[in-house]
Amino acid sequence: MKREVFHRWLADRLAVGVDDLELDGFTTPEGVGHSNETLLVTARPRGREPLELVVRLETTGPGVFPAYDLSRQVACMRGVAAVSSVPVPNVRWLETDRSVLGRSFYVMDRIDGEVPADRMPYTLFGWFFDAPAQDQRRAYESAIDTLAALHRLDWREAGFSFLEQPELGPLGMLQQFEHWRRYARWVTGGRPQPTIDAAGEWLTQHLPIVEPNAVTLNWGDARVSNLMFRDFTVVGVLDWEMASLGPPEVDLAWFLFFERFFSEGLGVPVLPGYPGQAAMVECYERALGRPVGDLFWYEVFAAWRQSVILLRLADLYTASGEFPEGNDAGQNNIATRMLAGLLDLPSPGEPGGLMG
Repeated sequence: MKREVFHRWLADRLAVGVDDLELDGFTTPEGVGHSNETLLVTARPRGREPLELVVRLETTGPGVFPAYDLSRQVACMRGVAAVSSVPVPNVRWLETDRSVLGRSFYVMDRIDGEVPADRMPYTLFGWFFDAPAQDQRRAYESAIDTLAALHRLDWREAGFSFLEQPELGPLGMLQQFEHWRRYARWVTGGRPQPTIDAAGEWLTQHLPIVEPNAVTLNWGDARVSNLMFRDFTVVGVLDWEMASLGPPEVDLAWFLFFERFFSEGLGVPVLPGYPGQAAMVECYERALGRPVGDLFWYEVFAAWRQSVILLRLADLYTASGEFPEGNDAGQNNIATRMLAGLLDLPSPGEPGGLMG
């Protein structure tokens, strides 16, 4: 990031002279994932209160996904903030003119809170791991309540029609599933992937029928490590690059899958404060106001999606030289083994490789 250019840009947005604006920080938060670059910056305009800011920059070079639309992410956060009390970051500015920094970026107010890390996972160490069981449980229940509140939004009234993809099929589950099938084809590039391919066929054959009136706003990356907590209560719903429209079970199953991914998948016990899947589902249904349906299909869908994402990551790491050529990390990893277990498929291999 070109600090001098950003300094001038921010001074202009704050209507102060460059010499009247001091910038500190430019640090990367710990434990962030594989999405857009994130920087923490403190702006000190002369004679005014300091601003604690977060800058999210468009990824450069090949990424996990074919494209990153920052405008879409910003629209999601602003839309949620406009119609609900679901806590999302306040986005101050979006800059799509790539001549400024060579890529798009947006600037948010920093929220006072803590995020459970996923690199390395919160189930192994850190503030969340060290917290008393009753506080962990309070955080999990707050997370589920927040997820249900998000799903109770009227997405049409809130202006989320921009997430529709009618070219992929009718609204329901088919649009989102076709989006991910196309992503899987893009990632695999025609290479046989026994576990992913077999699970994809199973998902296609058992695709649930979802009526349009059951569709909700899907956050897309619903997991504890994308939430910010203060006093073990959610104060920020982060990372909206995977947002879409679909049944709420998509988000719930993704959330539940990642709790297994970071415990059972890593060979460690669940955290003592985790209420367990049955209790989490019951809590969610109570907050949503209706029972969930066909959760097993959505759990398989979650494991399949993560398997495809890890295949893409393995390809990126191999291309960069971080993984050796000819490795099997994309076929044999935590997600593919969990996926195979769900559907009683042949195991893709033993644990202990480059990606678990």
